[in-house]
Formats: sequence, C-alpha cells, structure tokens
Amino acid sequence: MWLEQKYNLLYQFIFQDHLVSQVQKTKDKENYTLTITRRKSAIRDYLQSGGVGATLNLEKKQDFITLLNKNYKDCTNVITDSVLIIQAVINRIGGIQNSEIIFGKSEPLYQYLMKTYHYFEASQPVQEKIRKNFPNRNVKWLFKPRVSNTQRTSLIDIYLRLNPDKTFTLSAEGNYRRLKIKDYQEAPYDPIFY
Repeated sequence: MWLEQKYNLLYQFIFQDHLVSQVQKTKDKENYTLTITRRKSAIRDYLQSGGVGATLNLEKKQDFITLLNKNYKDCTNVITDSVLIIQAVINRIGGIQNSEIIFGKSEPLYQYLMKTYHYFEASQPVQEKIRKNFPNRNVKWLFKPRVSNTQRTSLIDIYLRLNPDKTFTLSAEGNYRRLKIKDYQEAPYDPIFY
C-alpha cells in the first residue's frame, strides 16, 4: 500500500498482471529475493548484497594451509622474503583469474603458493552444477567471490607469511580493495566489483 501511494510508477511496474503471472511460486522459503530479468522473474534464495567482498572459504582454509606446510618440507627453492601480499581477481565461481605480488619480493614463495593452490583446486571433488544453488555452487574453491544479487568477479588481497618455524599463516581480505594488478584487462561484460 505504501509503495502504491508513494511510488505509483514503481508499483505499477512490479505489480502488473503479466509480471505477477510469470513469478515462480515457492512455499519452502521464508526469506527470499524476487529476481527480475528480461526473460522471466523468479523467487530465489535470499542473498546478502552490499559491501560483501570476496572471502576466504573457511571450510577449505585449514586444508590448504596443511597442504602448504606438508609440501614445503620438500621445497628446495630459496625463499628470500617471509611475507607476501598478493592481489587476486576471483572469478564468478571462485577461482583465481589473475594474481600479482603487491608487497614482498619473493618470487619463489609466490610460485610455491600458486603451484600449491592449483594442485589443491584440482584435487577437490567436482561439484554438481545445480542452478537453484548457484550462490553456493563454489564450495570446492578456496575463495568465494563477492555476492551482490549474484556472484561477481571481485578482488581479494591474500596475506601469506612463512613463519620462523617453517609453517605458513594465510589470511585474505576482499572488502574495499582497489585494483593494483598491472596490465589487467577487464572484460567489458564481466567487470570487477569492488
């Protein structure tokens, strides 16, 4: 009623008979969003929107650190720096699309991290692509992209530290990042959200 009185044009757009008949009904969701596209509208699982940036998948973090620690014992590369900050572009499904060192100088440590990351991702079980679970489809990935009505290509800064006892500490932050990757070519139909 408030919408009809205050914003009548918006009310007419949302509550037109044709649109209402196209909405796929649901009885199993208490919290939901109404998604309107050019082809159809549908009720979907509730998604948080706003300032949520890419995040580290906490369910996978410890497994990844364990793999870093285990494989490092056999690593023969000389590491000259014990701390790296790496910026990465996380694609819509959670994989690293591009990455670059933004603090630190140890190329061998960076290469070791990326080699371990690719091995880790390849060893994870393949998830079935169920459309209704699109926001949660990337459970196999170490990183989760920004969610704003749908998953978005986003930025994350990865903090890696080689501790004096030859173990690793890993964390990441995706909120309020600014693109620092040199020569990154943004896809016109898949912009980075930050």
